[in-house]
Amino acid sequence: MDREKLIEKLEYIREGTSDEVTENSLSGLIRSLEEERMFWNKEVKEEAGENEF
Repeated sequence: MDREKLIEKLEYIREGTSDEVTENSLSGLIRSLEEERMFWNKEVKEEAGENEF
């Protein structure tokens, strides 16, 4: 997920009025951030020549 999509999700959460909507949005955002972190960790390790985690 790119930076603009993450910003859109954060803005959506900020505008949310329902706890349920906010909770679901936060869960989705956290998953997206974790996926993004894992992707970049893998990219960095591959560039460094360390293909194992």
